[in-house]
Amino acid sequence: MALHKTGLFSRFSWPGVSARPNPVAKGEIHELKAQLRDPIVEQDIGKRRECLKKVVACMTSGIDTSLLLTEIIMAADTKDLVLKKMIYLCLAAHAESSGETAILCVNTLQKDCRNESPLVRGLALRTMASLKLQNLQEHLAGLIKAGLGDSSAYVRKTAVLASGKLYRVCCEAFHNMGLVDKLYDMIRDSDPAVCINSIIVLNDVCAEKGGIVINRNLIYYALNRLKDFNEWQQCLVLDLVLKYVPEHENEMYDIMNLLEGRLRGSNSALILSTTAVFLRLTENLPDVHHHVYERLKDPLLTLMSTSPAETAYACLAHIKLLVTQQPSVFTSSHKDFYLRYTDPPYLCVLKLEILVAIAVDSSVMEIMTELSESAMHLAPEIARGAIQAMCQIAIKLPSVFDTCAKHFLEFLEMDVEHIRTETFVVLKDFMRTYH
Repeated sequence: MALHKTGLFSRFSWPGVSARPNPVAKGEIHELKAQLRDPIVEQDIGKRRECLKKVVACMTSGIDTSLLLTEIIMAADTKDLVLKKMIYLCLAAHAESSGETAILCVNTLQKDCRNESPLVRGLALRTMASLKLQNLQEHLAGLIKAGLGDSSAYVRKTAVLASGKLYRVCCEAFHNMGLVDKLYDMIRDSDPAVCINSIIVLNDVCAEKGGIVINRNLIYYALNRLKDFNEWQQCLVLDLVLKYVPEHENEMYDIMNLLEGRLRGSNSALILSTTAVFLRLTENLPDVHHHVYERLKDPLLTLMSTSPAETAYACLAHIKLLVTQQPSVFTSSHKDFYLRYTDPPYLCVLKLEILVAIAVDSSVMEIMTELSESAMHLAPEIARGAIQAMCQIAIKLPSVFDTCAKHFLEFLEMDVEHIRTETFVVLKDFMRTYH
């Protein structure tokens, strides 16, 4: 039997939702059904694996495999971990469309939740929570309670995430079990993944009340454990710190000193999250706020110059916002915003806007010379943007009027249509200002 030659994810759709009738596919399903019932296949682990791989391939290709659900459930009582993973994947996919049949696997799942292997226990609990069937809430609640106290960090993490799924299916059962208080206790779990996922679930279930309750003890505990978290987890902690209001200045300085090292990293999300925290903490202290701008300048410029274009754009967007508040901080770093021929247009646009904002008398001549060269860029949109930036700077700083006018006359003599046209357009505002 040959499967359709399609990629595993080329036409993904959930079974029973968008699957289309297909005579060939129907024949494959009946053939797979016969193979799953074949006693020879049942006794050979390798053949059962191959058969279930074909079932998963059909399922992810958009073929309706719900007819195989009974046979899949019958095969669930196995000690082979690979088989369990594929079987549980099929069960979770078919649960909503074939709920009455899927419920037959509950006994097997409950049994696996007491398995000696933590991997099997976690996998069974995750599958049980993924079934999303109303009549399973009593069984699921007990399994979650047991999972939260499991000796394995993987099972505890899975139980935390399963509690969030229980909340979506039946929030009443979630609250009756007192899971909110239990999740607050799980934040102090020794495993970082359990701690962070508890925070995520609490933010979700308490969204109507503004998310997790943030207090001094929680923030200090999370900050003291920063070294245990990976960079993504640290960003989530910084999101909490962003909402916290220190009681006094000394506490603010303690937090900033603790986060100082995150500005020297290479992760863009972590640097930008730390930047947001610093600016938020000092927004009501003008002198300290200005010092924070000075401290943030070098990490942001380094991140901008060493990151891929997409990350550099996000960094430039942050810098542009900072420039609108404190343009003097970046005036000495105007060369960092010169256009490069490898820059995509969306980066060039932001750099030109920043150059206009930070231009001062001491640097304007260098900036104008650089922009006059950028006006020769092969991309018309970048050339036009450079000419517009020159006009805006000349309007902002009268000392550069003669130099700008000289460049504009040179542009008008060039035999390049988009340069001449844009020069005529900006001359309207230029002449009105200095008429």
